Amino acid sequence: MEYPEEEALNIYTDGSMVPGPRRGGIGAIFILLNSDGEEEIYEPPTAGYMGATNNQMELQACVEALRLATAQNPRFDPLRYRKIIIFSDSLYVAGNYKTALFTWSKNGWTTRDGAPVDNAPQWKDLVRLILRADRQGKRVEIRWVKGKKSPRTKAVDKLAKKAARTAPDRQLVPARVRRKQTSRVLERGSVEMKGQRLTIRVVKTEFQRLHQLTKCWYEVLSAKSPYKGCFDVIYAESETDVRAGHSYYVRVNEETANPRITKVFREVDR
Repeated sequence: MEYPEEEALNIYTDGSMVPGPRRGGIGAIFILLNSDGEEEIYEPPTAGYMGATNNQMELQACVEALRLATAQNPRFDPLRYRKIIIFSDSLYVAGNYKTALFTWSKNGWTTRDGAPVDNAPQWKDLVRLILRADRQGKRVEIRWVKGKKSPRTKAVDKLAKKAARTAPDRQLVPARVRRKQTSRVLERGSVEMKGQRLTIRVVKTEFQRLHQLTKCWYEVLSAKSPYKGCFDVIYAESETDVRAGHSYYVRVNEETANPRITKVFREVDR
């Protein structure tokens, strides 16, 4: 079981997602030990978003917690701690925050294959806040903990779930979504990029502001393709007009790790 550290601002965060329709929520609990070793606890207001993924919520919980921790917060005297520890049950966040800090932030928020980093604006916010804390003399550490195994992780999980269930109509990242027709689940890289032509139906679009690309979740319609029915992700240049719920005959590139639509020949009536 993890314990709050003395002389540190301890923050427990969690993100949650519920279906039908998909909604996400975040929760956080701040703990600082006083001179008698007693816990001073603060629960900031929670937030919820429509259409959010679990990873987005886990990441956003850390972003919002750090934003509050590095602001002018009269609840905790900053002279009493020199470290901020975030406890998260997300391997996605705890396992990647140093990569975001030291690698992604220096190579244009792209992976080693040149593909856009997922949730790049949130990662950029997190890095900015970590650096802000550092300038304030506060070192930030994100530690992975097993979820729902202690009173604190159970409590913050409950906060995140409540926020998800009561989420308003706002979206964390504006997106357009339509119901997919295939029974397949999303599998990144299931469609190999060989420069081939395909007929696809776009299920969801999300504009990637940092990269000026449109991220497309799509299903393959081509009857003779070995990938018929596959559900995958591909990117289109910002000037390429592709819309959720529409079908297109396209050509793709030859980089499966960095999939792109290189040409849209025409829209297809399907």
